[in-house]
Amino acid sequence: MRVREFEAALGSLTPWSASEIDQRTRRLRELRMLPTGGRGLNAPDLSPEHAATILIAMSAAAKATDTNHAVATYATMRPVASEHGFDFLGCQSFAEVLELILSSPETAARIARIVVYRSWPQADLIWLGADGAENVQSYRSDNAPQTGFGFGMYEAVTLTASFLSQLALDLSHTDADLDSQGGWVADRGAE
Repeated sequence: MRVREFEAALGSLTPWSASEIDQRTRRLRELRMLPTGGRGLNAPDLSPEHAATILIAMSAAAKATDTNHAVATYATMRPVASEHGFDFLGCQSFAEVLELILSSPETAARIARIVVYRSWPQADLIWLGADGAENVQSYRSDNAPQTGFGFGMYEAVTLTASFLSQLALDLSHTDADLDSQGGWVADRGAE
């Protein structure tokens, strides 16, 4: 999957407009946080790390002009101790856990949702335990107070289970999985 294909997927799966998505990915390219190169079929492939960066930019920044600061702040947020200990995936940052989720459809299937708070630098990863109960792992920046967040009104973006699973599936396929007509090879069956 290439960046433009990922942008199109985001546009079809979210309320974000193509313009909003394009403005943020342009800023990320300028910062060399996304691959640059050829166009069309010669464009570089998008990695789960790049996809995580785009999702952070879209979720954490209310405006495109806030993209740089939002990615720098939210990508480096660390897991906060909870009743379950630290991050169930063993990741040390929010970007790392998001990358891991997007790189594995099996891991994405364990996630109930991710809530990214725009009003303050925090994200909550909610996953389903073996007993079906929801567990929460919070991520906050190192210099943010560990208490006092969440009082009053807030603005947040929720990345749903189906959204994360679809993106992980899309990212797991390569052009080699497509036949000459653009369909999945596995869908054609024996002819």
